Amino acid sequence: MAETLLPAVRGRRRMIAGATFMLAAGGSAAATHGVLGAIALGRLTQRGAALLAGLCAALEVVLLVRGRPRPLAVQRQVPQPWGHSRSPSLVALRYGIRLGVGPATILTSWSWWAAAILGAALGPTRSALVGLAFAVSRSVANGVVGTSISDGGAMARRVATVRRFEPSIRKATTALGVVVVGLDMFGALR
Repeated sequence: MAETLLPAVRGRRRMIAGATFMLAAGGSAAATHGVLGAIALGRLTQRGAALLAGLCAALEVVLLVRGRPRPLAVQRQVPQPWGHSRSPSLVALRYGIRLGVGPATILTSWSWWAAAILGAALGPTRSALVGLAFAVSRSVANGVVGTSISDGGAMARRVATVRRFEPSIRKATTALGVVVVGLDMFGALR
């Protein structure tokens, strides 16, 4: 986040912006998922959630094989001009809020939808925890890619390295997700 939107921010201001980003992402993800859990409460059964999550896993497999369908999302990152025209803390706050609401940015996997559905079936509190886990994992990934890079070429090389490993990671997490959803569906169908 900091290297993409706040390349010139260093020191204490950067630490404050980073903390603001993480708190905003965690808060918005927990709130989004908590609301989904509250809406689903009494409406979405665990069996229904398992079937919908299974559909998401199937869509992920098709995405890995054919490159489509892309996950439902805006598929746009936060505008970079924000980093030039607004304060670092405001940029971090807005970026964190948007990142915490998964479909408001870029989703490369159907796993957000599967996790959101399964979390929602468990109620608002557990659903909020699922959202918080999403925000933490996304913030860590964001930090790994963007930490201590001061030029665009270095950023491009680091992103390329991460992208090289992405297909293997996605296949492994998809396989794990299919197994978990399958076990959940088997248990829900008994």
